[in-house]
Amino acid sequence: MPEPGRVVGGPARRAGRHGSAGGHPAGQSHGPHDGRAHDRHARAGPRNPLYFDGARCLFTSGMAPVVDGMGIIHAVTSYQEQFVACFTADRDMTPDPAFYASRLDAAFGDLKKSARIT
Repeated sequence: MPEPGRVVGGPARRAGRHGSAGGHPAGQSHGPHDGRAHDRHARAGPRNPLYFDGARCLFTSGMAPVVDGMGIIHAVTSYQEQFVACFTADRDMTPDPAFYASRLDAAFGDLKKSARIT
């Protein structure tokens, strides 16, 4: 059985190289934390289904590691019509991750409501 990193990594690298929206390269956002739009190159993930050894991928998500001195990090991904925001947190710096997750859910709910997305 192939290693999971190899199974997922190849298609993800190809999607990054060839882009996802209009043929532009996929981008990462590492900008200011003041709410301003900071990366005009950020792109949505693949809109067409990915296949791994013939099996259709139904869901993707990301994970980012917390390093010394970093309290929390977010991984935001999309695949077809799905948007996924995950976080990894240092327990000492984010003592109640469930509460933080509930606040993220509420904020995304408010955003969807204001954008009239069902």
